[in-house]
Amino acid sequence: MSIYLKENEEGRWNILCHERLSIQDTSNNGTQPFNYEDEGFVFITNGEIYNVLELQEKFKSDKGYKSHSDSEAFTCLIREFKEDYK
Repeated sequence: MSIYLKENEEGRWNILCHERLSIQDTSNNGTQPFNYEDEGFVFITNGEIYNVLELQEKFKSDKGYKSHSDSEAFTCLIREFKEDYK
């Protein structure tokens, strides 16, 4: 199980826990949570993304990917749309 803990500015703790099911990428590169604190987000996800190749192609990023995990495809969506949800 992966656990991520961080105290925020208000003194509250952000806690993410995840048990990984490796389907697309069985290496340690796909271990969650995906930590992009330098870009302002950390996330975990559950489930398989069936259109992962389509999403990665449509929302390409110059930052690249850390793994071949389908879950990491969410990074391209977060980078694309995160300003809309602040």
